Amino acid sequence: MLDHPYPEGTRVRHAGDDSVGARAAGTARILEPVTGMNGDLDYKVRTDTGGEATWPAYFTIPVGEPPVGRNVEFSATAQV
Repeated sequence: MLDHPYPEGTRVRHAGDDSVGARAAGTARILEPVTGMNGDLDYKVRTDTGGEATWPAYFTIPVGEPPVGRNVEFSATAQV
């Protein structure tokens, strides 16, 4: 598991997207970590659709990390 802040260029997915494709390849790439308005860590990301967004760190999951708080099987040995 990577520690925050994740390095620029890290492939990530939003925690709300548990699709197989998102878990395997991600849906965005980190542009930079930023401090949110409330002082928490956020990430500015470029999505695969070409847009930019700011995601809270707790919703930003590196590719290959298992879903959080869900009853989903995830094999650490699976090829991604």
